[in-house]
Amino acid sequence: MPIFKGFIKDVKYQAKLTPALESYDLKGFNINNVKTSGLIQTPVGTLAFSKWVSPKPTRSYPFERVYNTYNGQKIITIIPIIKDEGIDGDSDFVSYKTFSWMNLLNIYVVLAYYSSATKRSGAAQKITNQEFDSDFVREQIEAITCYKQSALHWNRTLLKEQFTNILQLAIDAYQTISAKTGVQVRSYAGRLTSYLQDLETYQQNSLDASRRAAKRETNVNHALETVDASQKYVLEIENYLGGVYSLSPDAIKLEGATWIILESKNTSKGRLPQLSDIKDGLFKLILFSNLDRLDCNGVTVAFATRLQLTGIGIQGHLVMPCSTTIVEQFLQNNRFNESQKETLRLLNQEAQSNPKLEIVVEK
Repeated sequence: MPIFKGFIKDVKYQAKLTPALESYDLKGFNINNVKTSGLIQTPVGTLAFSKWVSPKPTRSYPFERVYNTYNGQKIITIIPIIKDEGIDGDSDFVSYKTFSWMNLLNIYVVLAYYSSATKRSGAAQKITNQEFDSDFVREQIEAITCYKQSALHWNRTLLKEQFTNILQLAIDAYQTISAKTGVQVRSYAGRLTSYLQDLETYQQNSLDASRRAAKRETNVNHALETVDASQKYVLEIENYLGGVYSLSPDAIKLEGATWIILESKNTSKGRLPQLSDIKDGLFKLILFSNLDRLDCNGVTVAFATRLQLTGIGIQGHLVMPCSTTIVEQFLQNNRFNESQKETLRLLNQEAQSNPKLEIVVEK
């Protein structure tokens, strides 16, 4: 079985599907009352922000929100350290892999915790309407506005110096929520002890879990996937500082002498997948398309990255980047609505602006 390793030094990317973002003033900024992505005006400049509602990316798919901010000069993302929905609900804990990903993309992490919630109606032991401690979030944002070093340095310092304290705040807050709502929550004392007394242990445990999750994903076939399960492999990416983490693209397949790192988005209800799905795929390809080198079984190989979009009733296929004439002819041959037409035009611009990125639209 091929073993893939990628190496990355820097990330340069131009996103074209980013919307106009609403702007908020840092003074009085309340993370609970703002949109999932936007701009924060500060006395020293503008920050682009996104917020997660769960620390687990596959639970709430936050990458679309981060993508929306990627053209910002200074980018932050606000992530809950824990999300506990009560003893009968889900419980998620932030992964070290998330820090690794944000480090490589130069995104500053703001670690948040939920400080209030209500009991969900019914007999189940679940809570809902969870809200962050907004003052705590704003204090971190204020610190980042004056921070002169890289996101990598900020995130590493956050892990080493603040992680344990923030986790303890989150644990205490959930105990208070439990007492007020009568809903039992989980105990995180063991995780606090085993992961956080030793940062290296936390990192290793989290990375091992990421590798296992990536390995499991290579054995999963999703209902709408058009890729071959035999083409699913784990890809380990290393940066210039030696940090390594494991990802599982939808596929890595050989075409001629070139390996294609593939993300696939599919729909059974229309001609194009939802815009949020497209952005999720593009965000993942930001990192893959910026690899300096890809090795297969220890040998450096030629590679490219591809976003594959499949839909119902597509006539022909479109491979981008291409000329405007080719795009317009494809649009004439297919019954796209005006929003889909604009999306495809912008996708061609995105493929033109980012080397090693190919976007294919087909049936």
